[in-house]
Amino acid sequence: MLSAMRIGLPDGTDLELENGATGLDVANAIGPRLAQAAVAVGVGDEVRDLRLPLAEGDRVRILTARDAEALPVLRHSTAHVMAEAVLHLWPDAKVAIGPAIADGFYYDFQFPEPISSDDLGRLTLMTPRGAINRLAPRRARQRRARPRSHRPPVAGGPRR
Repeated sequence: MLSAMRIGLPDGTDLELENGATGLDVANAIGPRLAQAAVAVGVGDEVRDLRLPLAEGDRVRILTARDAEALPVLRHSTAHVMAEAVLHLWPDAKVAIGPAIADGFYYDFQFPEPISSDDLGRLTLMTPRGAINRLAPRRARQRRARPRSHRPPVAGGPRR
C-alpha cells in the first residue's frame, strides 16, 4: 500500500486503506456480502454515496436496505431506475423532476402521446430488468481504480 489512511468502524476498530478509499472499498474490506448489500455509507451524521472518497480518520458505517437511513437513497435510486425504463420505452418522453418524498418518490413526465394502463404494465415489466442491468455493472466497476475527480453521470442522462 503506497499511502494509507485509517477509517474508524462502528465497533471501535480501525481499518487501514489506501488514501482516497471509498465507502464501497470499506465494505469490500469487511466482506463481499456487505459490499453487495451496501446502499450508502454513513460518515458522522451524513449519509453519502458509496463511491465518494473518504478522509483520514472518518468514522463510518455501511448502510444496507435494513437501515432506515438508507430508505431515501433507495427511493432516489428507484426513481432513477423508473426514469431510465420510461426513457427506454418512450425515448421522446421529457423528464422533469423526480424527488424522493416521505412516502416514496415520483417523477413528472411529458409523453408525446397519452399512455395507457397496458403501457404501465410494460413499464412494470421493464423496471426490474433495468435495475439489474444498470446497477449491477456499476457496482462491479467501482472496484476498479478511477480518477477521484470523476463523478458518474446521473442515471438517465441529462434532463431533456
